[in-house]
Amino acid sequence: MAEKAKAFLRIEKLATGKIEGHEMWQEIPLEDAAVIIGRPSRSPDAISPDIKVIGDDYVTRVEHAEIFFSSNGHCFMIRDTKSRNGTFLNEEILEKNKPYSLKDRDIIGLAKLMVTCEFN
Repeated sequence: MAEKAKAFLRIEKLATGKIEGHEMWQEIPLEDAAVIIGRPSRSPDAISPDIKVIGDDYVTRVEHAEIFFSSNGHCFMIRDTKSRNGTFLNEEILEKNKPYSLKDRDIIGLAKLMVTCEFN
C-alpha cells in the first residue's frame, strides 16, 4: 500500500475574519483528497468548502480555490476556482482554473488570508 501524501497549511495572517475551527499559526492537514477553500454559503444547496473563511465580508468566494494532490506530478497543486479578488502564490496572482504545483514553504494568499504550505 502506497504511503499517503502528507502536507499542511499553517495560518500566517488573516486581516479580517478567521478560519472556522482553527487559530492563527495552527496547522491544517492536507491529504490526497481535494480541499476547497472559501466562505460558507447562505444557500442550503451550495457546496460547503472544506476550509471555511468566516467573517471576511465576502472578500473570498464560496469556492475560492482548490488544493489537490496530483498523482501524475506527485505533488500538491493549487487552482483558483471562482475567485473575484484573486488567489496568490508567493505574491503572484494565479491564472483562473490553471493548476500550479506547490513547494515546501510556498505562501498562498486568498484575498486577506495568507497561509504557508509545508510538507512532512
